[in-house]
Amino acid sequence: GGGGWPSARPSPVPRARPAASPSVAPSGRPAGVTTERPIGIPSGGLSARPTDGPNARPSPVPTSDPFPTPSAAPGARPSSHPSRLPSAAPSAHACADDPRFRSRAGMTCGHHAHFPCTNFAAAGYSGHEVAALLLRCPRSCGTC
Repeated sequence: GGGGWPSARPSPVPRARPAASPSVAPSGRPAGVTTERPIGIPSGGLSARPTDGPNARPSPVPTSDPFPTPSAAPGARPSSHPSRLPSAAPSAHACADDPRFRSRAGMTCGHHAHFPCTNFAAAGYSGHEVAALLLRCPRSCGTC
């Protein structure tokens, strides 16, 4: 096609230089040349090179490899991913069980007070379930 108009079909052979006007249909292969500026649409995949700083938006999925060094000061809220073991120092909040807590068996914190909370792993609780029990039932578990 002449006249500078885009063709209705991609050419079978890529050009050495990009055309002055875009084609009507996208090609099935990358161009092989980099552009001066980004296209404005995210690729949807992971980048091959990490960024130099944090992203402005949080990831929808937590990392499976958390940061190895704890922060210098405790946060204002409990972590959504508790550690597997209780900390050596008590938390700043009052020593009270979460009245909304229910184990997978439907038991409240008070139901767990008769046995050491860490022993519930032997009863089939996962590490995350035992950690949640220790975090949300500190009075019943005797961790505060």
